Amino acid sequence: MIGVLVDESEARRFVEWLPGIKWNEAFVVMILIRSKMLKEKYGFKGTDHVLKIEIVPGYHSFWRRRLLSKIKRFAVLAYYSDEVYEYVRYKPGTREPDEVIPVPRELVGVMVSVNPADWVRASAKAVEEFSMSLVDGMYNPGEAPRIVRRVDLRVPALCMKYSKRVFHMIDLDTKHGPVVSGFESRLREVLGYVPARVETPHGYHYLIRVSSFDRDLARKWFGGFVEELSEIREEYAEVLGLEGDDVEKLIEYKKNFQEPVPGTLYQGSFVVRFMEERG
Repeated sequence: MIGVLVDESEARRFVEWLPGIKWNEAFVVMILIRSKMLKEKYGFKGTDHVLKIEIVPGYHSFWRRRLLSKIKRFAVLAYYSDEVYEYVRYKPGTREPDEVIPVPRELVGVMVSVNPADWVRASAKAVEEFSMSLVDGMYNPGEAPRIVRRVDLRVPALCMKYSKRVFHMIDLDTKHGPVVSGFESRLREVLGYVPARVETPHGYHYLIRVSSFDRDLARKWFGGFVEELSEIREEYAEVLGLEGDDVEKLIEYKKNFQEPVPGTLYQGSFVVRFMEERG
């Protein structure tokens, strides 16, 4: 066990599964406070908040080893999050602190991007932003410390903007056996296989490699299956007896996302699991 990484073999298998990257591409690793858990523990709704974020570029031939090493380091920080991180809650409509809250490990997750990002474009944009911010700082000296403090986060943060859409993701927010098997059968009918999936506390994230689609499959997927997701959602919501917001959350289609690292503890006690594509 290394911090919140309790199954290194699971994390290693996931890292080996990730697509290869070019020298100018990178994967992003972060420690993230999940807003849902923040509300459950402290009774107020915050936002998903990045505590630490770094990139692992592909110009090293051994980038997979570096990525796994970074995950281990982040897992240690996440384990001691209540000792090293704080969440500042501000008074409504102001930047005046109202409460400073230690961040217990059940609020955080070690996350990794599945879609590689162009760190060169992100770096160029960060330099542009920083130059403009320095000019602002000259005229507003009080803002200068904040500008300098955030510059180290801009490249990895912008990498999320300049990521390639290798994968799209479908978040199925249930583990109800008949619903899961029925949904996977539908995926198999369209794709010819069941996509890789990450198991979370409440369901499964299906990782669809859209970059490999030919024209016919793209038409079946985007012109058919994706457009029918709302009907599929309503069908399964009726089976599960869901209403209101729970219906919308049951099946969500995402193009920009991060995944909890398989083998790590998520929401305090759940061990994230990974399953590769299967026929």
